[in-house]
Amino acid sequence: MIKAHEGFEGNEKADEYAKVATNKDSIDHISNYDIAYIKKLIKEIVAQWQDRWSHSNKGREVFTLFPEIKTSRIQALSVPVVTYWRTGIISYDCPQWNDIRLKYFPKNYQYVQLELILFNKISRAGLREIMNSKLQASLSPTVAKTFPCYWT
Repeated sequence: MIKAHEGFEGNEKADEYAKVATNKDSIDHISNYDIAYIKKLIKEIVAQWQDRWSHSNKGREVFTLFPEIKTSRIQALSVPVVTYWRTGIISYDCPQWNDIRLKYFPKNYQYVQLELILFNKISRAGLREIMNSKLQASLSPTVAKTFPCYWT
């Protein structure tokens, strides 16, 4: 049982929510951003990515195969991501990435805003590792062997 913050106005409601949360099977994160904002942000990020990709001197061999950035190629649209787009909630309990979470994410990552994880240098390294793994798994064996992915 979690001890209440007795005597501090307003903390009783927070204590009530904390007690309810301890009885949940999994932890969710509720974002303050709506789906339209997230979609707009993704379009802006992809446009910036495309601009950098088109004007870069690096990765030209891969560029000949994939000159256009297409989010449809990204196989990371897992159930948690789609769930987030539909509900604004992200589930953090996927066992596939547990080792990476333990290595790179803060111990209380389930309770912090997603933005704090995205802007943390160490956590971003973990996210890159997950993205590399997902990208390698989505490429054909021939392409994956010829062009290993290392995002920095």
